[in-house]
Amino acid sequence: MALTDNIVSYYKLDGAAGAVVDSAGSNDGTNNGATRSETGKIGDCFRFDYPNHISVGYSDTLVIDGDITMTAWINMDASSENVALMCWKYGDTGPEYNTMFYWGKMGTGQIRAIHEYGNGTNQESRTVGTNYLTHSGWQFICITRDTTAKNYKFYVDGDYKETISYNTNPEKAASGNQQVLSICHNWPDLVDEVGIWGRALTAEEVTELYNSGDGLTYPFGTPPDPDPIAAPTTSGTVQEGAGGIGPRYIATRYPATEGLIAGSTKQTGSGILEEE
Repeated sequence: MALTDNIVSYYKLDGAAGAVVDSAGSNDGTNNGATRSETGKIGDCFRFDYPNHISVGYSDTLVIDGDITMTAWINMDASSENVALMCWKYGDTGPEYNTMFYWGKMGTGQIRAIHEYGNGTNQESRTVGTNYLTHSGWQFICITRDTTAKNYKFYVDGDYKETISYNTNPEKAASGNQQVLSICHNWPDLVDEVGIWGRALTAEEVTELYNSGDGLTYPFGTPPDPDPIAAPTTSGTVQEGAGGIGPRYIATRYPATEGLIAGSTKQTGSGILEEE
């Protein structure tokens, strides 16, 4: 599968003003007080402090009671405890207000995942690790839920950490249609590149997203080569004129030097070799 398969929403958290753009879907959000245009892991990011958060309104695509993946790059303040990075609820505003998916941090650097079933009075809550989440710079966090296997898997910086089983899959509330996605509610400090998939990513895909610590941003592709013709990798000659590659190739293929590779030569129309 491609990394874009079954992606629901992706928030790059770039831009100084306006809507919080969903680059992969149609679930744009509203910024509620977060500081924008901070230096992020990739491009810009948002800085949060309570009660700053991003809110996203009603969307059928976010009613995810099946498999899911949630990812984000985070850079936390040392004072953060028992805070939520992502939470989506479905139903009325009372106790029937079911949590479909949630993940956050507990006080000792643990990662917590939650979902509810029934009428909001039944909860599956799983907490893993000690000091998985640190305060020493950017970390890439990924949580997957597999509703067939009934488990959550936890990854930090591309590395698999733990699998935790649960008993009952999430369920939508019995009534109501009020939905709210809250990103970074109560979350302190920097967040970047938030993604939601309607499937459980594989360990290989998580490693690919981590990209040796550099990260990837949607749509996760490598920029194409500007010229499909293979370039010489050693010194050589290039002939101008009829039958030759010509100056267009030289200028396009080597924009940094505006010529050939250092030490190479080209042949002019007179047949005289000139040093580039």
